[in-house]
Amino acid sequence: MKKVLNMLVVSIGLSLVVLPLAYAETIKDENIETTSQYVDSSAITAKVKSVLLAKKGVDSTKISVQSEAAADGQIIVILTGTQPSTAQINLAGLTAMNVKGVAKVVNKLTVAR
Repeated sequence: MKKVLNMLVVSIGLSLVVLPLAYAETIKDENIETTSQYVDSSAITAKVKSVLLAKKGVDSTKISVQSEAAADGQIIVILTGTQPSTAQINLAGLTAMNVKGVAKVVNKLTVAR
């Protein structure tokens, strides 16, 4: 009887640990990127950085590029940093927008002082 009771306690203890973990796997959060979205956004970040580096008239060393997948799976690129002029800010934004796979660019670049 004592052995059966111990097995029952262990079984209940394991179910208290395993069931929440299994349930957590089934929960979907719209703000969490899937693995393929993460890979896509990482690849696009790298592509945007390389295109900006090659673009004449843009000081890419002063630009940070981030990307994320929106809930619909489209890739949003975020540019931060500084540029010497508004024209260069606009050029950087347009250059990023022309990269294949980029759905939207959030241009947070500012003019350097």
